[in-house]
Amino acid sequence: DILEGLPFADESFDFIFQRFLVGSIPKDKWKSVIEELTRMLKPGGYLELMESNLPERLGPTSFIIANAVNTLFEQRGLETKIVSKLKSYIEQQGQFEEIKDEIKLLSGGAEAGKLGQVFIEDVMGAYKNIEVVLLPILQITPEEYKNYLKITKEEWLENNSSVRLIRVYARKI
Repeated sequence: DILEGLPFADESFDFIFQRFLVGSIPKDKWKSVIEELTRMLKPGGYLELMESNLPERLGPTSFIIANAVNTLFEQRGLETKIVSKLKSYIEQQGQFEEIKDEIKLLSGGAEAGKLGQVFIEDVMGAYKNIEVVLLPILQITPEEYKNYLKITKEEWLENNSSVRLIRVYARKI
């Protein structure tokens, strides 16, 4: 468990990669998580982190679902705007150089082709997996939720909905 510390010696790894833990790391724990990753990284080694924000360019129903996810994140003390903060979390360590970030939009719309289709299925699967915790927030029935997901998928295709991904990588001094 990264929140409790990992069982590896200091300076054990040349490369550490972490991704998509925005839904698992509380807002107030990001600094300690990055400290833990830094501790395990050898001098001259690289740290790479990749995360995403909540979806953009949504239709009315997909906005309702995304807003419920945002509410869930806030209720659980999770970071809803990680894309705008991840690079600064690494900079604040003071132990890295060559800090670079890349921000890209990953589209789930028709224009994205096969990758976009796979991405939409991934998103719909994630939404399905958190149904039980979203129903009380949305105050709807499971059948209504199923219909919301059907409409959400259609809206993603129509609106070329997307998520903003950030990849930050840096070399430890």
